[in-house]
Amino acid sequence: MRRLAFIVTLACACFCAPASAQLFKCKLADGRTVYQDSKCAEEARQSVVAPPAGAAGAPVGGPCPTHLIEKPEVDPKTGMESDGARKSRIALEMVVEIVSGYDLCAAEVPGFPQRFGSAYGEWRTRFANEISAYQSNRVARRMVECRREHEAQRSRQHGADLPGKTGYCMQMVGPGLERMNREGMPQ
Repeated sequence: MRRLAFIVTLACACFCAPASAQLFKCKLADGRTVYQDSKCAEEARQSVVAPPAGAAGAPVGGPCPTHLIEKPEVDPKTGMESDGARKSRIALEMVVEIVSGYDLCAAEVPGFPQRFGSAYGEWRTRFANEISAYQSNRVARRMVECRREHEAQRSRQHGADLPGKTGYCMQMVGPGLERMNREGMPQ
């Protein structure tokens, strides 16, 4: 399941990154890899994943967020993100990925909503609490808006079926929804 989350995150980094920013891949000291549109902290290894795509300025709704949670809740004993905060963050990140991925695919890949619409509906029902947390989180909702805006701009510039989008949707996003309905949210 972690592999699925990584693939969805990486694919969304390619399809959904804000148009006016570079995308930095940061390898953290604890082994985690994160993608963000700001430079990595000094202690992280950094590489640029996507160059600027026609620097179009900030989207209409204001600047696009780079992180869902700027300062996670920290366990005072360990100095690390608390278990509850980590689970909440992972669930919120997954909802952002699924909502933005489904929206992209449903809007631009013929047959996608017919094939995976019921899985998306089941996912929304099964994970209603996580979706409620997303709906009450302004930053998370803005992140999805930014991805929608960026993808609409890319589609206008390059055509609706960018290379790989149909395969990404039909082989990753849809089956990922079905798998999550069977196996649950990644921990």
